[in-house]
Amino acid sequence: MMGMITGQPLVQPVFAVIFNILPVGLYTVVFYLLQLAVYGFPSYYSTLDEYFNYLPFFKLFNNEPLGGAYCLLLAGLTVLFLTVAWLLYRRRPLESTGDIIVFPVLRPIFKYGVTFCVSLCGGILTMEIMEVSLSWWPLLLWAVVGYAIAEMLLQKSVRILSAWKGLAVYCLIFIIFLTGLRFDVFGYESRLPEADQVAFALLNRSEQGVAESLTALEEMEALGIRVTPQFYETMYMQNVYQEPANIQALIKLQENLVGRREELRNRRRYDSIFYVMKDGSVMRRQYQITESDYPELIGQLKESRECRIRNNTILLAQPSDIAWMTVGSGMFSEIESPLLKSGQVADLLAAYQKDLWEEAYAEMDGERAAAYTINLRYVLPQVEWEALQKINPRIFSEDLLKQINRWYGEVNPDDPDYLRYDRRYESLPVYGSYLNTLAWLKEQGLADSMLPEESAVASVRLYEGYNYLGTAEEYSYWLENYNQKEAGQSKTLDHYDRPAAESYPELPDEEKLPETLDPGIADSLSLTEISDRETIRRILTEGGFSPYFRLLGEKETDRRCWHIDFVSPSDNVLFTGFYYDGLPSFLAAAGR
Repeated sequence: MMGMITGQPLVQPVFAVIFNILPVGLYTVVFYLLQLAVYGFPSYYSTLDEYFNYLPFFKLFNNEPLGGAYCLLLAGLTVLFLTVAWLLYRRRPLESTGDIIVFPVLRPIFKYGVTFCVSLCGGILTMEIMEVSLSWWPLLLWAVVGYAIAEMLLQKSVRILSAWKGLAVYCLIFIIFLTGLRFDVFGYESRLPEADQVAFALLNRSEQGVAESLTALEEMEALGIRVTPQFYETMYMQNVYQEPANIQALIKLQENLVGRREELRNRRRYDSIFYVMKDGSVMRRQYQITESDYPELIGQLKESRECRIRNNTILLAQPSDIAWMTVGSGMFSEIESPLLKSGQVADLLAAYQKDLWEEAYAEMDGERAAAYTINLRYVLPQVEWEALQKINPRIFSEDLLKQINRWYGEVNPDDPDYLRYDRRYESLPVYGSYLNTLAWLKEQGLADSMLPEESAVASVRLYEGYNYLGTAEEYSYWLENYNQKEAGQSKTLDHYDRPAAESYPELPDEEKLPETLDPGIADSLSLTEISDRETIRRILTEGGFSPYFRLLGEKETDRRCWHIDFVSPSDNVLFTGFYYDGLPSFLAAAGR
C-alpha cells in the first residue's frame, strides 16, 4: 500500500517501517509532552500501550511466537491492504510519478505530520539533554526544521522560502494550543471528582483487577465465607480506599496539590491518585506527594480501618489460622524462642493486633528498628473451592489453588521449587511503640530469654548525643558534618539532616570503618567504654535500652538520648541501643 502512496521506490520501505512504529511513537511523544505541559497528567495514562505489543513489528522484534488466530488476523489485514492498494493504483495520477507523495490530497497531511513529529521528538530530546522543563523555543525550532525538510521533499528543491505562510500558521496554532494547556483552559488540572460518584480510589497503584477483587470479597461476605489472611494476601488490596471518608480525604489531598501547582509544577511526579467511578470510567492524576506536608490527610488514610487491614493482613487472622509461632530478637540476631503453646499464640496474636489497631500515623511512617520479630506460619485454609469459583473463576483459579497448596500445604521435597518454599513463614516486626506486645513478652519471660550470653559481649560503649541511628563511628562522622552545617560551611541538609552529596561524601561503608575505635572519636563524644563483666551483666538483664525510634517529621536534633553500642570480642558492633528516658541508676555515674 505504501508503494501506491509514494512515487519513489527507495522511500517505500522507509514509509513501511515508519507506519509500523508511528502509533507507538506518536502515543509516546504526545503523552510525554502532555505530562510536561499539564500539571497532574500521568505518565501512565491508559491501557493503550499494552496493545502495542500486538503490533507485528513488536512481535517480530521481541521474537514472540505467532498463534494461529494472530496469523489469520494478519492474513485478513493483508487482503484488506492489498484491496486498498489496488483502489489507489486505479486512481494514481501518472504525472506525479517520481514525487514523494503522489496524491495531492495527502501532501498537506505529510507536510504537517512531519513537522509535528520532528517538532515533538526534537524538542523533547533537546529539553532532556539541556535538563530544562517545558519550553516553547525547542519545539518551535524543531518545527521549523521539520517543516523545511517536508517542503524540500515535496518540492524537490531547497528554495522553499515562499512557503513560510504554512509554517507561520502551524506555529500560531501550536502556540495557542500550548498556551491553552499551560493556563488550563480545558479545566483538566483543576478538575476534581464528585465524591458520591467514586466507587473506589487508589494511591500509588494501578486499578487493574481491583474492581473484580472487591466484588469477589463482597460476594464472599454475602455468602458467609470468611476471608482469611491467606486468601486476602493473594488479592493485593494495598492502598485501595472505599470508605467515603477516605475518598473525601484523597479528593481534599488532590485539591491541596492543585492549589500548589505553580510551586510543584516543575518537580518530578511519581505519586498517582486514581479514581474509579461508579460508571466504570477512571480519572488518573500524578503528582509529587510529600506526605509530611499533609499529615492530617495522610494520617486519616493510614489510620483508617480499611487501610490497616489491607496493609496488615494479620489483623484478619484467628488463632486457628496459625500452625506455629515463635519470637525472635530484632536486636541480637540468631536468637529465637521455642515454639509457643496454643494459649500463648492466641494471647500474643491479640496483643499484636491491638497494637496495630492503636498505632498512630506518626509512628507508622517514622524511622524505627524492630525490638523483636514474630515468626509464624499459616495453616492450609479449608474452603469450598467450588463456591469460590462460582463467585469468580478468574480470580479463584486453579493456578491460585495450586499456589496456596504449595505455599501453605505440606512440603514436597520432590517439588522443583522445594528450596523456595521450605521456609514458608511470615515475619512481623515488633517496634518499641508496640506496648501491649512488649508487655506480654516481658510478662512471659520471652524478652529476657532472647538476650545474648554475657560472653558474646566484650564491652559496651556509652555516649550521649542526638537521636541518630548509627554506631559511634557513624555518629561521629555525622556529627562533624552537622556541626559544619551549623557553622555555615554547608548550605543544605537532606531529609535526614545529612550533608548534601555535592558538599560532603556519603557515610563510609561498613568495611571502611576502623577496626578499632579511634581515640579521637571517643574524646569528641565523651564516650565511655565499659568492660566490667558485672556492669555488662546488669545492662543485659535489667534492660531499659530500646531499639531506634523517631517519629515522622521529627529530626535527629529534636531529641537527645544516650547511645549504647554492644561490641563483640571480635570488635564488631552487635547492636546499638538507646536510652530515651535517661540512664538507669547503676549507669548514671558511668554516663557522667
